[in-house]
Amino acid sequence: MNRKVKHTLVISIWILLLTSLSIFEVDAQLSDLIAQANEQFSPIETDKEIINQEVVVDQEQPYNVELIRTTEKIKDGKQKVERYLFNIALLNENKVAIKSSKNKMLLKMETKGGKYIQRFEDEKSKGYTNVLEIQYVDIDDARSAKSTWEALIPVAKTDWTQAINLPKSLGDLKTWLRPYVGDVDMGKQVASQSLTESTIYDDYVNYEVSNLKGKEKREIYRFSLADIDNESLRVGPSGSTIKMDLKTEGNKKLILKEDEDGTTFQNNLTIYFADAGSALEMSKGMEVVTAMAQLTADERIKSYETCEDCLGGFSEVINQYQGRKINTGLEGDCKSVLTLDKGGNDESYEFRWADLDAKRVKQDFGTNEMKLTLETIGKRKFITKKAEGEIKGYQNKIEFYFNNLETFRKSGIQVKSIIESCDVDIMAESVTWMDELFSAGSINKMDQSISNEEECSVIYTSGDAEGDKSYSYEFNLYDLDSKRINMKISKSKLQLEVNTNNKEKIITKTNQDGKLEYTNKVILDFDNLDNLRKAELSFVQLIGGCSEG
Repeated sequence: MNRKVKHTLVISIWILLLTSLSIFEVDAQLSDLIAQANEQFSPIETDKEIINQEVVVDQEQPYNVELIRTTEKIKDGKQKVERYLFNIALLNENKVAIKSSKNKMLLKMETKGGKYIQRFEDEKSKGYTNVLEIQYVDIDDARSAKSTWEALIPVAKTDWTQAINLPKSLGDLKTWLRPYVGDVDMGKQVASQSLTESTIYDDYVNYEVSNLKGKEKREIYRFSLADIDNESLRVGPSGSTIKMDLKTEGNKKLILKEDEDGTTFQNNLTIYFADAGSALEMSKGMEVVTAMAQLTADERIKSYETCEDCLGGFSEVINQYQGRKINTGLEGDCKSVLTLDKGGNDESYEFRWADLDAKRVKQDFGTNEMKLTLETIGKRKFITKKAEGEIKGYQNKIEFYFNNLETFRKSGIQVKSIIESCDVDIMAESVTWMDELFSAGSINKMDQSISNEEECSVIYTSGDAEGDKSYSYEFNLYDLDSKRINMKISKSKLQLEVNTNNKEKIITKTNQDGKLEYTNKVILDFDNLDNLRKAELSFVQLIGGCSEG
C-alpha cells in the first residue's frame, strides 16, 4: 500500500475510535468489573502456606493495575510478596484459560504482542513476562473469575483507547508525545531523557538522553518524524525497563547523533519507558504523528524543486563543507572545478554539468557524511582528475560530500535543475583547426598533420618525434562511418578512432619507406579532453557534409 494512503488511514481510524464512546461510562463499567474480580478472591490455605491476592487500581488510569500476591509460611510466618504490574488492555481475551495445580486452580492469561507484565518479588525486579497466573481455591471460583476477566479485558481496551486522546494537529501531537519521554530507572542508574521540538523544521524533533549506561554521557538525536518507519516500531522489555525501537524508512542513516565524540548518522533509535503501557501509547501516537509529519516534509521537499540560482546555492554548500578528512570547494559555472583538500593531498575534478546524467543521481547516507554521486551521460569519461596540477586520469562519475541532511536532500533535487540549465559549449571545427592544433607541437611524442585540399578527401600523417617511423593515411570522408567514431580515453592517452563504413579496408596507409597497405581505421592523438571532443564532433559534421561522388 502507498505510504501516504497508509498514513491517511491511520489518522482516520484513530479519530473514529477516539470519538465513539463516553470515557466516563467506560470508567464506571471498568471499576465495577475490577471490584467484582477482587470479590472473587478468597484466602488459599494449604498445609504449608496461606495465600492472599488483590488487584490494586491506578485511580487516574484504571486500566493500569497491580496484582499483589502475599504468600505466608505457616511454620515461621515468613512472607513472600509478588507484584505484577500491567495494563489490562494488553491482555488477550482469547488467551484466558483455567488449569489445575496440585492444591489450587489457576486462571492463566497472556499478553498480546509481547512481554508487557512487569514482575517484582519482594521489591526486586524480575523483569517482564507475557503470562499472568491468578490462583483460586476451587474450580467454581476460577470459572467465575474467568467470566469476569473475559468481560474486563475489552472494556479496558476501550477505556485505554479513549484515554490516549490523540490530538489532530502536528504541533499538538508533538506536544502530546513529550511527557512520555522522561527519566527512567534502569536498575543501577536513572537515565535522563527528553523530547523537544526543533526550532528549524516543523517535522523535526530532538531526543536527548544521558546517564544511559551509568556514564554521564550526553547524547542528542535530531531527526524528522517523517523519516521513521511505522512498521519498524517495536516495543519490548529491556532489563528492568521497556524500550521502543525505531528505525528509519529504508534503513537509511537519517538520524543525526551528537555526543562528546562528534557527529554521526544512524538508522535507528531506542527510547526507554517505565512501563509497557506508556511505550505502547507513544507508539500509537508515533503512527499518527509520523503520517502528519510526512505531509509537512513533502511540502518542504517539493519546494526544493524551485530555485533562482541553483548552481550558486549548490556551490556555496560545497564550499562550506568541512569533513573529518576532506574539505571541498567548487568553482565555475556550467564548466566547473571541484577541489578536494585531503590535508596536503589535493585533488581537483574538471567537468561540465551538461555532461552529467540527471537520471543517474545517487544519494548515499553514510555514518560520518552523506555522498552525492553523479555519472556522465553514457558513462563517458569526461571528468578530468588532477593532483598537484597534473592530470591523473579521466573518469565517468563525480562525488560531492555533505554533513547536513536537509541540504543533502535539497542538493539531490536541485542538481537536476543545474544539469538541465547548462549546455555543452563544445563546437565542431574544421580540418584546418585540427592541423593548427597538431602543428603546435608533439602529442604523446607523436608529430601529426592533417589536410583536405579536396573538400571530401583527407590526408593524415603521423610519426614519432624522432622521425624513425611515420605513416600517411589517405581517405574519403564519405567512406567513414559517423556512428563508429570512438574516443579512447586512458590515463596517458587521448585518442580518436575513426572507422570506415562496414569496416572496409579502403584507407590507403603508406609508411616512411613507401610501403603501401590498406586499413579500415585511423587513430588520431589529442592533447586534452576538450580538443578530443571537438574532433569527434568535427568528424561527425564533416562526414555528414560529404556524399559519395
